[in-house]
Amino acid sequence: IPLSANVTQIVADNSRQRLYILMPSSKEVLISDGQRVLSRIPLGLAAQQMALDEAAGRLYVTEYVSNRMSVIDVVAAIVLEEHELKLDTPPDAVAVDTVRGRVVVNNRTFALDTLSETGHFTLTGFTMPYGDGMIPLNLIANPSAPRIYAVASNGVPGSNGGVILYAVDGDTLQQIGLSAENGASAVVLDNANQRLYETTTHPMGGYTRLSVLDALSAKLVATLDLPAHVSAMALNEQTHHLFLTYHAYYASPGPQDNVMQVLDTRTLGKVFSTTVATEPVVLAVLGERTFVASSNESRLAVYRDCQTDAPPAPIPTMTPTAYPTIPPQPTFTPTRVPPASAATPVPPRPTVGSLASCGVPDAAWLQQWFARDAALRSIRASLGCPLAPPRAVQLAVQPFTNGFMFWRADTQRVTVASSNFTWLEYDDSWDASQPEGGAEKPPAAGQLAPKRGFGKVWREKLGGPAAAVGWATQEERGIASQIQDFPDVTAYKELGVGNSLFFRDGTLK
Repeated sequence: IPLSANVTQIVADNSRQRLYILMPSSKEVLISDGQRVLSRIPLGLAAQQMALDEAAGRLYVTEYVSNRMSVIDVVAAIVLEEHELKLDTPPDAVAVDTVRGRVVVNNRTFALDTLSETGHFTLTGFTMPYGDGMIPLNLIANPSAPRIYAVASNGVPGSNGGVILYAVDGDTLQQIGLSAENGASAVVLDNANQRLYETTTHPMGGYTRLSVLDALSAKLVATLDLPAHVSAMALNEQTHHLFLTYHAYYASPGPQDNVMQVLDTRTLGKVFSTTVATEPVVLAVLGERTFVASSNESRLAVYRDCQTDAPPAPIPTMTPTAYPTIPPQPTFTPTRVPPASAATPVPPRPTVGSLASCGVPDAAWLQQWFARDAALRSIRASLGCPLAPPRAVQLAVQPFTNGFMFWRADTQRVTVASSNFTWLEYDDSWDASQPEGGAEKPPAAGQLAPKRGFGKVWREKLGGPAAAVGWATQEERGIASQIQDFPDVTAYKELGVGNSLFFRDGTLK
C-alpha cells in the first residue's frame, strides 16, 4: 500500500475494519481499509501518538509542539476538537481507558466526554521518588481490568539507566509493580488471556528477551531468549500468533535483521519467519492481515495470517545479566516437588555401577555437573534413576543475606532456602489487591525488604526483620530454568546461584 510519508504508528479498528495510520512528517492521519487509503485528516506539528475509543469512534492524537490533543471522528473523518493540555511536560504517550471512561496522557487522566483533568499517577523507578516521577513514553489501558501499563525511565542515571515496564492500579492510580527487565522495546496486551508480552534488549549484556506477565498481578509467567533486538510487536488473539520484527540495536547488521518472526502464544514455539522491508518499525493486526511499516519506505506490506497447530515449546536457556552486581551468595537452590503417590510406582534405586540401566537418562547439564565434582559423583549413586526427563520451569528468584527465595510458576509456591542448607516451602497467597510491601526500614545499605509474594511469606511466616534468612539483597527477577525429579530429590539447573539438589527431607546441596 503506497503512502506519502513514513509511518510511526498504526491503530486497528476491528469493529469498522479500518486502520488509522499516523504520519507526523506529512502532518496527517490516514484512514485505510487495509487495501487502499480512504481519507486523509490534517494534524498540527509533531503529532506523537494516538489512541482509539472504538465504541465511540473517536481517535485521540497528542501533538508535542502545540501542547494539545486532537479528537478525530473516524466515521466522518474530521477533527472535532483541538484541546489544549495544561501539562508540566509536552504530551506524548496516550491511551483510552474504557473501564473508567477516560483518556490517559503522560501521567494524567482526562474525562472522555469533557476532557477535564480527573487525576494523575506517579511512577517511581529504582531511585528515590522526586517531582512528578517518570513520564511515560508509551501507555496501554487494560479494557477488561483496572490496570494501566506504562513504559518509562527506570530513574537510574548513567549506564544502568533505561526504560522499563510499570503497572498502575486503575482505581487508585497507585503504582503496583515494575519489571526488572531493562531496555523495553515493545509491549502488547493479550486481552483474551490477560497476559502482557514485553520485549527487552539488555543495554549492557546485549541480549533480547521476551517476558510473559500476568496482566493483573504483573508477575512473571514465562521468559524466552530472542535472537535480536525487537523493533515492533503485534498480536492476533484469534490465531494465538505473536508477530515480532528484528532490527540491529547499536550493533552491526546480523542475520536476524529485517526479519519478521511469528511465535505461538500457547507454547512460545516458532511458527514462521520471513524477510521484510529494511528497518521495520511498526506492526499492526487487523482481522487475518498483518501490516508492516519500515522507517525508510513509504508503504505498508500486508501479510495474511492463518490458524496453525501449536508448535512444540522451546527449551529455555539462561542468559547472564551484566548488572546490577550481585553480592556473593551461597551456591545452592530450592524447589519441592510433591512426593510420588502410592499409585505411582517408584523405580528401584540402583546400586553403584547400575545407573546405565536407567530407562531415563540424567539431563546433560546434570551429567556435566556430576563429572566436574568428585563429591557429587558419590552422591549421584544414591539418587536412583530419574522419574522423568528434564523439563522447563519458570522461576522468580530473590537473594537474601542468609539464603534466597524462589517461586515456581507451575506450582505457585514459594521456597525459602537458608544458608544452613535447609529449605521450607509455602503457598503464595499474595494477589494484587493486597499491599505490595511493608514499611520496614533496612538496617544497612544494599539491603531491602522483599515485596509481593516473597514479602508476605517473609513477614507472616518467617518473622520479617527477625527472619533467619535475613534481608533481601536484590530485587526479585524472573529466570528460565530446568528441573529433573528423582525418587527423593529434585535437581535444578542454574537457579540463579548454580545447580542445586533439593532433597525431600528438607536439606539441599
